[in-house]
Amino acid sequence: MHNVLLVWDARRATKPLINFISAFEKKSLDFDMELTIIQFDYKQDLFSGKIRYGMRSLFDQVHRVKPDIILSFGSQANVLSKLLKPTLRVPLICNALPEDLDRVDYTSSTLDKFTQKLSEHFKWKATENPLVFIPTMEIKTQFTGSIGVISEDPAGPVLANIIKQQHTEVVVIKKQDVLKRFFSELESIDLLIVSSRMSQDGGGIVHCANACGIPIVLICHTSQSEFIKEGYNGWLVSSIEDTRLIKRIQNWNDMSDAAKQVISHYSQEIQSQSNGIHNFFTILGLKELATVTLLNKRNKIA
Repeated sequence: MHNVLLVWDARRATKPLINFISAFEKKSLDFDMELTIIQFDYKQDLFSGKIRYGMRSLFDQVHRVKPDIILSFGSQANVLSKLLKPTLRVPLICNALPEDLDRVDYTSSTLDKFTQKLSEHFKWKATENPLVFIPTMEIKTQFTGSIGVISEDPAGPVLANIIKQQHTEVVVIKKQDVLKRFFSELESIDLLIVSSRMSQDGGGIVHCANACGIPIVLICHTSQSEFIKEGYNGWLVSSIEDTRLIKRIQNWNDMSDAAKQVISHYSQEIQSQSNGIHNFFTILGLKELATVTLLNKRNKIA
């Protein structure tokens, strides 16, 4: 079993960052590891894992926990961890976060870039090609009844009209806003309908939505898609004229919140294993617990 220490900066933490850390902690339970989470905060409270921002405080926690892997998330945490690296005898893995999850000032951002040479730097964002990691959010529990479409999608205006005809609220979202600030942009919708032309960027739109627990209805001329697992993280329809499109909208509207939450969970699991937290743990060499592996096989997610 690996002893892993996670360090992050909770001062002025955004809601998406808090949700990401929570999802990270929950996913760690699926792996053969002991995760200790330390957060930088304004007041020291060792009982709840809070320490003041400083080299000495962090060094004391490293000495106490004695981890064999140290992870740090965010610019401020990365800077301090990297400066401490010469005294460490274990791997240090630093992670750059998208703007929705990290707030940095000019000084820390500049210093972070300078210290990137001291350690490996994993990037969590959807705007780079190829995609590296996209942060999986905490499981979705509230549903607004709204369906989203992408403004740049050639099928967007027609899709919006079809959704309105089913007496359902439509939320129009810009593609770049989803890729840069996916959590805040997608928070107000339960389902996203896009055409295949919007998933040609490597599936960025699909992955971002799934990371937030939002399934996809993908309009695709082929019967299969490398991004959609039918009935798990979304559904495929052949065209706008396909009668299954309206049925999918109607079925979604009639679905209970409990049923929606199951689909939401499956969407996040698939994204997590594709390019999210689960994939990150696997790349680090952490082993999934046998009981979890068996459950995933039964659910056909793994």
